Amino acid sequence: NKLPIYAVDIKKTYVFLKRYNINLTNFVFDLILATYVYNPSLANSDLRLIYNEFIDAQIPYLEEVFPKKGDIDINVIANYSVTKVSFLKEVKEVIDKKLKEYNQLKLLYQMEIPLSLVLAEMERSGFKINISHLNEIGIELQKFTQNGQSS
Repeated sequence: NKLPIYAVDIKKTYVFLKRYNINLTNFVFDLILATYVYNPSLANSDLRLIYNEFIDAQIPYLEEVFPKKGDIDINVIANYSVTKVSFLKEVKEVIDKKLKEYNQLKLLYQMEIPLSLVLAEMERSGFKINISHLNEIGIELQKFTQNGQSS
């Protein structure tokens, strides 16, 4: 199936689905990446703040959905999930206009989104490290910090 997929976070979605052997690669929009390209300081914000930067979306704050104390209501979580994705197409149109104004569309669609799939695959499979070399670097860092402290 090659239907275009809009996601709130491609990398998280990709990694999650791969755990269940679901292979989707036809992602065309990522809200978090688009927000990061538009305004990096906003990208780590609550989704409500991100959506409301671009459109009037009635999305609850994350702590309203996942309270620190008390029971978690599966119906509240389900409603939150449906609501946050229901606004994706609308918010994409607004963000795309803003990114076009700042000549950043290519950055998002030709670099950031394809790179997110590469990073997701790296996160899933991990990477090899040379432990002895890492230990050597650790020893050098210890020497460096000890020399800095004694000066």
